[in-house]
Amino acid sequence: MRKTTTSPAEKIVKDIKRATRKQNSRLRTHDQNMTVAARAIADKKTLGHR
Repeated sequence: MRKTTTSPAEKIVKDIKRATRKQNSRLRTHDQNMTVAARAIADKKTLGHR
């Protein structure tokens, strides 16, 4: 059975972990988007040189 009572300190730690996870995933997604954009630009630049 799941423990239902948590101390305020445990709640704060969980909130911090949750916020950090969201921030990290957002940054990773942004980096992935930048990589996709960089590849698209590189493809456009090299397309005429084939």
